[in-house]
Amino acid sequence: EASWMETIRRAGVLMPGMQGKCGGSVREYKKECTEVRPGNVLEKDGKLYQVVKAEHTRGLARQSGNVQIEMKDLTSGTKSSQRMKPGQTLEIAHLEERQLSILYSEGSDIIVMDEKTFEQTALPVKLFSEHESFVNESLQLDEPPNVKALFHKSSPVLCELPPQVSFVIETCDPHSRRQHAQAQYKPAYLPAGTKVMVPHFIEPGNTIVVDVNTGNFVRKEK
Repeated sequence: EASWMETIRRAGVLMPGMQGKCGGSVREYKKECTEVRPGNVLEKDGKLYQVVKAEHTRGLARQSGNVQIEMKDLTSGTKSSQRMKPGQTLEIAHLEERQLSILYSEGSDIIVMDEKTFEQTALPVKLFSEHESFVNESLQLDEPPNVKALFHKSSPVLCELPPQVSFVIETCDPHSRRQHAQAQYKPAYLPAGTKVMVPHFIEPGNTIVVDVNTGNFVRKEK
């Protein structure tokens, strides 16, 4: 399953060739509701909404039909829907994508640095959504992975880790030979306490690669 940021990229919100000093960006513009796609980020009443679903129902005879749009508030996470008529427009938000290096944590934020401008920014951990536990694990690493963030008017609105990150196993449950042949996975724990199911041969001190979108074990590093 694609992350929210990948869905936004597929929707064409971040356009190659329209890059500023802070990364890929797209100018604000209006889009007909019939052309809105999942992943588009809308600016409405001073808030940002990500389109989750858009359905165009065509009318019969001379009727024009309607467009049903389901949206997710990027700040609160709440979902809402809006019905519109063809010809009505919505404002697509101006977003910038930046690649940032993790420096340290400060309360509920992580402090990151733009490697191009050396500007430091505080990113609330909650902006990483389902990646939040793995952000805490990344802070335990000697060399944390770079992160990507989408900014709107200089404020971060959505952040993500790389799809796969390497972590060191802190502890793991012993493998029981009595387990069913198909039950070849056991619980293991990363330094900050995140549980990952791993194959029976994994031991404390091993480095594993984890898919941060699913939380699944990918492979053991050599």
